[in-house]
Amino acid sequence: MQLGRFYADNTVESNNLFGNLSFSNKYTGFAYADFLLGYPNSTSIAPPALDAPFLRWGYDFFATDEFKITPKLTANIGLRYEIHPAWSSTNGLASAFDVSTGNIIIEDGSQNKVSPFFGTSSVGILTASQAGWRPGSLLYTDKNNWAPRVGLAWSPGSGKTVFRAGFGIFYDLVPTQVPMGSTPFSVSPAGYTNPTLINSTAANPVIVLPQVYPNIPLNGTNVSLPTAFKKDLRIPYSLQYNVTVERQLGNMGVRVSYVGTGTRQGEYQYNYNQPLAGPGLYINKPRPFRQFGNVTYVTNGAGHQYNGFNTEVKRPLATGLLYDFNWTWARDIGDLERDQQPEDSYNLRRERAPWADIPTHRITDSLIYDLPVGHGRKFLSKGNGLLDALIGGWQVTQALTWSTGFFLTPLWTGTDPTGTGFTSSATPPTVTLRPDLIANPNLPADQRSVQDWYNLHAFAPPGAGQFGTSAKGVIVGPGSFTVDAGLAKNFTVRERLKFRIEFTGTNILNHTNFNPLLNSSSTISLINGATYPEGTALIYNQTGVSGIITSTGNGAGGIDPSGPRRFRLGVRMDF
Repeated sequence: MQLGRFYADNTVESNNLFGNLSFSNKYTGFAYADFLLGYPNSTSIAPPALDAPFLRWGYDFFATDEFKITPKLTANIGLRYEIHPAWSSTNGLASAFDVSTGNIIIEDGSQNKVSPFFGTSSVGILTASQAGWRPGSLLYTDKNNWAPRVGLAWSPGSGKTVFRAGFGIFYDLVPTQVPMGSTPFSVSPAGYTNPTLINSTAANPVIVLPQVYPNIPLNGTNVSLPTAFKKDLRIPYSLQYNVTVERQLGNMGVRVSYVGTGTRQGEYQYNYNQPLAGPGLYINKPRPFRQFGNVTYVTNGAGHQYNGFNTEVKRPLATGLLYDFNWTWARDIGDLERDQQPEDSYNLRRERAPWADIPTHRITDSLIYDLPVGHGRKFLSKGNGLLDALIGGWQVTQALTWSTGFFLTPLWTGTDPTGTGFTSSATPPTVTLRPDLIANPNLPADQRSVQDWYNLHAFAPPGAGQFGTSAKGVIVGPGSFTVDAGLAKNFTVRERLKFRIEFTGTNILNHTNFNPLLNSSSTISLINGATYPEGTALIYNQTGVSGIITSTGNGAGGIDPSGPRRFRLGVRMDF
């Protein structure tokens, strides 16, 4: 049995503590003159810095044993019990918004730490004990984290074939934390913008010199709420299982596996204050808290299911040759993961779709081959030292990667048709959301080009009063194909001094891998805080522009494929 402890001390700091005064040419016609005279155009200041350390403890208990059921059948059985309490503030600066009471929850005894600039005219403050939350961390500890594990291995016959199977439950090790040192403890005083008054009189002067940072609380229209939480959040966990058959064929091994992973009780967040989609203006629709805009609420309920079929053929390094071939056929279907939000807060099922960065097929191939020339090899094994140094002892390496395309999401930008996008006026805001899907967006392979990668006529703007019908990931992006290779040789000067010269090339066939990032979702504002993985969403605008692939990959990682051919020459010294 083992016991463990994890401690983290984080300090929340703030910039702009001494204020920011902006000067323009509003009064003298020259900004520097306004500065010298002390006539600010606008002012702002950040809240005072708060030392907000937080910590947590974690406890993990486990027992495991191995059983030899028969000489050819072995079982490994284990059980874990994990307790991961939520993060706690060491100085009473934890806070959260309670959607059941409409109040901000703080720790017991922290009332005197509330900022004097925080106004309670639109939202009240309750202590954890008053509201039924857990004192200290505010969030209750999930104590249901039992994690059984079982593994089986059976080797019938001559021992050249092995059947394996395994199952286990695995919990997230790091629980969620509520805001520390945030509202209502850290609040920026109200800023000020000096007005431009045209008809100046003695009673109405052009220059106004107010108390720049008045010591008055904010009203309800500009109060920033802390994040809302389900106070008894579950720890997310995954079910992981696999079945494998391995077979030795001469000096090669073949492995065929089924691998499954299912995530349960995943955390996600949504806009708790979203009105129902339908006709009418946002400002006229009922919503839980009319005095506030969007209210971010963190809860459980997200998840995904991965199913994969893996095949590997491997030849270990012998007689100068190593070879490893892998093929994965997989599909990962899920909705959201931590910190992601849905378009429609009341319909999490709309987000369920293939995971963007898990392609259907992926093949990798690697090879290492010692050229049979030089000392100790088939040819010129007794050649002189100079000849061996020039052409002997070289090693060739090769790596191949091929995959089908990633799953991309179409987006449409226009006047809000749903009536759910936040606005404080009678003018509907401009929003970005998924469009209606009216046809297959994927063109036949012989019709695709960089000018028309997908069917632009497959989408239409969402209907009035509703979200679009398109799911996520309905567009299959371009696949990728890359071959890398290298040539290397080791030189031994003496026992403890060696040199290695390497000549490597990436994408040596210079195959063009198109970049699927037609339009990145990281630069647009999505309705109700909806989120997509970086670069997996694209803008649909009915003009044809969004169907054009405008760049190739540069090998930046993630869904960005390998770039153009590159070569590198390097020398390494080992001593």
